[in-house]
Amino acid sequence: PSNKTYRQKLAAVLLDQGNATAALQEMQQVETPAMANYQMAYLYASRKNIPVAQQYLQSALQIDPNLQPARDMLSSLQNSRFAQQAYGSYQ
Repeated sequence: PSNKTYRQKLAAVLLDQGNATAALQEMQQVETPAMANYQMAYLYASRKNIPVAQQYLQSALQIDPNLQPARDMLSSLQNSRFAQQAYGSYQ
C-alpha cells in the first residue's frame, strides 16, 4: 500500500477507466497534495489531454507555488507547438 510505483500504476488504470477522482485519491495515499496533482497532470499530458493537465498543474501550484517540476511542466506545455495543436484538437 505504501509503494509509490504501485499507486501510480493503479492511478493510471483508474484514469483510463474514467475515474479521475479515484486516481487522484490513489496518488494522495503516497504523495503530498501538490505532488499528487502534479502526477495527475503528468498522466493527462501523457494521454495528450493538455487542457486538463494544465488544470492539475495550476492546482498543484496553488497548493505549493514552489513545486518546481509543476512549474517546469506548465511552462513547457504552454510553450510547446504540440501543446497548441493538442489544445486545438481537444476543443
